[in-house]
Amino acid sequence: MQSVGTFAKELWEAAFPVYQQLTSCRFVTELAAGTLAKESFSHYLTQDILYLKKDAEALGMVAARSQNEFL
Repeated sequence: MQSVGTFAKELWEAAFPVYQQLTSCRFVTELAAGTLAKESFSHYLTQDILYLKKDAEALGMVAARSQNEFL
């Protein structure tokens, strides 16, 4: 990945080993290849839905407490 600026380049270089681990893990490679077991994909979707639900709840609480109106 190309980055603009020295700071962004340093951040990318520092994070690149983790990025490589994430993109080469079995789950991601099987998902990309279309060979991931249906049970694994179903579990992933369930976990993702739970995360998104809780994330939306947290953002809603933060927005309700906000003193700033952006609209």
